[in-house]
Amino acid sequence: RHDVYDKIVDAARSGATVLVASSDLDELLTLTHRIAVFRAGRIAVVLDSAHTTRDEIANAMMAEEPVPA
Repeated sequence: RHDVYDKIVDAARSGATVLVASSDLDELLTLTHRIAVFRAGRIAVVLDSAHTTRDEIANAMMAEEPVPA
């Protein structure tokens, strides 16, 4: 798993855009700069990984408010 993480980080450092899809919140906080939470097939919120907690991500995932069209 760490070999894959290293490749993701190396690609991002070289300027590539990397999309990580995961339900592992610690993994997302470690590997990303931004976290887009999807609900109902739409982006519900985009969070800055450096200023976000696991609880904030989980709350965004479980929120029941409608996703803007």
